[in-house]
Formats: sequence, C-alpha cells, structure tokens
Amino acid sequence: MPTRQGKPGDALSATLTMPEGEGPFAVVLMFPACKGWTDLEQDWPAQIVQWGYVAVQVNSVTSRSHISMNCDHPARYGDIVSSTDLLFDGMGALEYLSALPHIDTERAAIMGWGLGGSGSVKSVNAHGYARLFKRRFKAAVAFSPDCEMDSEYIAPSLVFVGEKDELLRTLLCQEMLKKTEPNQKHLFTLRIIEGAGHEFDVDQTGWVGDRVQAFLQQHIGQ
Repeated sequence: MPTRQGKPGDALSATLTMPEGEGPFAVVLMFPACKGWTDLEQDWPAQIVQWGYVAVQVNSVTSRSHISMNCDHPARYGDIVSSTDLLFDGMGALEYLSALPHIDTERAAIMGWGLGGSGSVKSVNAHGYARLFKRRFKAAVAFSPDCEMDSEYIAPSLVFVGEKDELLRTLLCQEMLKKTEPNQKHLFTLRIIEGAGHEFDVDQTGWVGDRVQAFLQQHIGQ
C-alpha cells in the first residue's frame, strides 16, 4: 500500500549564543510573540548565557516569508503561525542541535512570550503532539501564554502572566491550574505580575529573573 510522503517544512533562522568553555552545555530555546522578536525580550539571551546555558532565539515568525502580521487574527485560523507550529519548530530545532557536540539536548528547556509562551506550554503538555517525539524538553518557561489546553504535563512549566492582562490570560491560566490534578500540581507553577497588562517588560535580573534562573537550575542543571 503506498504511503503518504511528507513535504519539506519551513527553513527557519535562529541566533545561537554560547557561554565560554567547551561544554556540553544545557540549552534554552526561545520563541517570540506574534510580532516576532521585540525590545521586550532583547536582554534575555545574554542573561541566559551568563547563567551558563546556550541561548537559541528561533525566528518562527519572521523566517516565514508569507507571514506579514501574525497578531490580527486568532492563532488557529488562516495563513499565520500558531502555537502548534512553534511546538514543531522547537522539536525541529532540538533535533538539529542534538548533532552539535557542545550542546546537551538531554538538558533542554523552552521559553517564550505570548504566542511563543503558548507554544512553550504546549511543548510540555501531555495531550499535544509533544508526546509523539522521542526528544523532549525538560522544562518550559512562558510569559503570557493562552493556557487554553489540557492540564496534564510531561515536564514542569513556569508561567508568568500580568494581573491586568486584557486578553484574560490570567483567568485562563488560573483555571488551568485549578483543573490540574493534585498529583501534578508541582508541574504547573503560576506567577502573577502585579499591575502588569498583557505585554510587560520584565527585568531579567530582578524578581522574575531569579525565579527563572532557579527553575532552570532545578530542571536542566547548571
């Protein structure tokens, strides 16, 4: 019986920044919001490298030449990038990085903002496509994800949302946490940023940065 043949996917660009030394280093894959990379995230790669990890900024939005603006439409309709696309982007990037001797993809975390945050949480969700892959992320960090998915996980996630998020992300994430089974509560940590809206600029060396660093150290080591 003939089988369906897969088609080549999109070729994505990325920026890889490494700490000093031989490694192999744990790696943090980073994914942008629907607008692509903005000033809100610009300082994070350097901070992640300072913590001793390889930082990889994946250009999921701007690498796709047919995408002009990804924020004006629901993320599940039309010719736009969705959080599921980012899940596959992450798995593809993980596969590519596994061939590099100075990177330990057995110690990989995923981190994202907005759309990228949704893709990050989805990448460690037990009911999504992530469960089909041999390689898996050991942890996820997400800023303002949509939290509209099943509350069961294959790896821990640390989620930050603004208290005054106008897209109701705070309520959705609180509901997701509420639905999480007691034996899985430790796999979904929700932090609410007081007074913040949907897009908030976070000092990566402050309160949030300290928690992200501790979370990464706990789950992918130093």
